Amino acid sequence: MIRDLKMSEKKVVGRNVAIALGIICVVLAVGLVGAIANYTSIISGKDNAIASLNSQITEKDSEITSLNLQIGNLTSQNSQLRMWLEGNITLLNSQKLENEKLSLWLEGNETLLTQTQTWLQGNITYYESQIATLNSQIDSLNSQIATKDSQISALKSQINSLQSELDSLKAAQLHEVNFNWEWNEPWIGSHYVHVSGAVFNSGTYTARNVRINIWLYDSNLTLIRSDTINLGDISGKTYTNFAIDIYYSGHCAFYSYEITHD
Repeated sequence: MIRDLKMSEKKVVGRNVAIALGIICVVLAVGLVGAIANYTSIISGKDNAIASLNSQITEKDSEITSLNLQIGNLTSQNSQLRMWLEGNITLLNSQKLENEKLSLWLEGNETLLTQTQTWLQGNITYYESQIATLNSQIDSLNSQIATKDSQISALKSQINSLQSELDSLKAAQLHEVNFNWEWNEPWIGSHYVHVSGAVFNSGTYTARNVRINIWLYDSNLTLIRSDTINLGDISGKTYTNFAIDIYYSGHCAFYSYEITHD
């Protein structure tokens, strides 16, 4: 009986242990599932993070490649700039050497330049004095020229006056010479006057188309006849004779005449 009880107690204890173990297993299984789910979520997040990091790494690699190209270009430009600077430095050194030579030459010739400047200043003073003297002479000559111009103007005026007088003297000057008027008024027959004489040209130039215009009037100063005696051209210092009968009607109490030419 006691053995049966012990056996029965052992069975109960074993059952309880089994139940407990089952519960523990269930709990552990549930915990394991939760842990697995949690770790799965964590792993998925890590995978996403890794993918993002890989993408960033790819971008960085691209940037690194671009930067390497820029570094290569800058290195090439730096090399060219260095060569350019070295060439300019060489040129500047050469110019510096030339400037040093020029400075030495100028220092060596400074005394000569000073002496030359002093000589030039002396000559400037001398030539300024000469110029002042020449300007004074020029002013005097200008005054003399003005006086001469005034005299020339007066002489030209006299010459023009004399030329005018000469032209007047040379111009044709007509004068009557021994004009004779013979009146014939018979009781029967025509009345006429016989005019004769000569015209003298005392000038040098020829008188062209010389004419004697004659007018006859009665006692009432009424024109009873007019006539023209054409003598043609009369050369200078020569005579032209004429004789003409001028017929008229009535009694001639007065007469007048005029010698003209072109």
